[in-house]
Amino acid sequence: MSRNLFHASTLLFVVVLVAVAETHAQSIAERPAAPASSATRSQANTSEPLVQLAILLDNSGSMSGLIEQAKSELWRVVNELTTARQNGRQPRLQVALYTYGDPPPKQLDGLTDDLDKISESLFAVSISGGSEYCGQVIRTAVRDLAWSDSPNDLKLIFIAGNEPFSQGPVDYRHACRKRSPGESWSIRSTAGTESR
Repeated sequence: MSRNLFHASTLLFVVVLVAVAETHAQSIAERPAAPASSATRSQANTSEPLVQLAILLDNSGSMSGLIEQAKSELWRVVNELTTARQNGRQPRLQVALYTYGDPPPKQLDGLTDDLDKISESLFAVSISGGSEYCGQVIRTAVRDLAWSDSPNDLKLIFIAGNEPFSQGPVDYRHACRKRSPGESWSIRSTAGTESR
C-alpha cells in the first residue's frame, strides 16, 4: 500500500507476507476508505482473488494507554482491504484475530469473512497479562490458521504491540519458517525487510 496506515509512533506494527509473488502484491490497488462490509461470498468460487489477514494484538498491561488506538488502526487496515482490487476485481477477505498479552496466545476468531464478528471481537479485547511473546503468537498463527495453499492469494499477518520482538521462548525469525517448499516469506518491520 502506498499510504502509511499507521500514525502511532509508539506502536510497533509488523506485516508478514506469506507466499506472495511480487507481481501479485503490486496488483492490489487502493481506493478511498469505506466501511467494512460483512457480506459473505461463496467459498466455492475459487477463481476470485483471496486476501487472508491475521491480526495479532498485544493486550498486556503495557498497552493500557495504547490499546484503543491500536484497535482503531487495525480496523482501518481491514477497511482498506475491503476496498482493494486485483485486476479490477474485489478479493474475498478473510480475517483472524489473536491476542498475546497473557501466554499462550489466544485465538479469538479463526479466518472468517464475517467482519461483523471480527469487529465485535476486536473492540471487546481488554487488557490481560504482562508478557508479550511476539514470536510465539506469530508461530501459532502461521501453524494453526487454515491458510490458502494458492500462491496467487495474499496472506498477511499484522502484529500490533509496544514491546521488543526479542521477548519470549520463540524467536520471531524462526516463527516464520516455511510450512511447505513453495512458500516464500518476507518480514516487514520498522527495522527493514528480511526474507525467509
